[in-house]
Amino acid sequence: MTPALRTARTFTALVVLSASATAYGATVSPWLILPGTCVGAIAWWCADHAYDTHRQILARHGQEQRAAAGPAELPLPCCSFWRHSDGAVHGPGCARPPLARRDTYRLDDADRRALEEIAAPYDVPPRGAAR
Repeated sequence: MTPALRTARTFTALVVLSASATAYGATVSPWLILPGTCVGAIAWWCADHAYDTHRQILARHGQEQRAAAGPAELPLPCCSFWRHSDGAVHGPGCARPPLARRDTYRLDDADRRALEEIAAPYDVPPRGAAR
C-alpha cells in the first residue's frame, strides 16, 4: 500500500461521511445541504488525485522492475507476415515448424460435427423448401 492509496481511501471515507451528513442535514434544514456538498466535492477531487498518484507510483515501480530485468528475449522473425503483424499471423511460406504454428480457423472433423449439431436448430431452410 502506497501512502497515496492510504490518502485516497481516507478521502473516500470522507466523501461517504459527507454524503451521509448531507442527507441527514437535508432533513433538518435545506441550508445544510450546501456545506456538506462542498466538502464532499472537494474530498472527491482529492481522492481522485490521490488514486491517480497511486497508479503513477505503481506504473513507475513496474517500469523500474522491467528496466532492471533487462531487455526481453524476442523470437527471430520467421516471415514478413509475422514481422508486420507483431507476431499474430504467419505467411504461407513461413519457415517455422508446423507444430509451432497456430491455425485457429481450422476445425478438425470432431469439432466440425459438434458445431453442426449446435447450429442445426438455427439453420434457416432455403426459400420454397418444404418444412
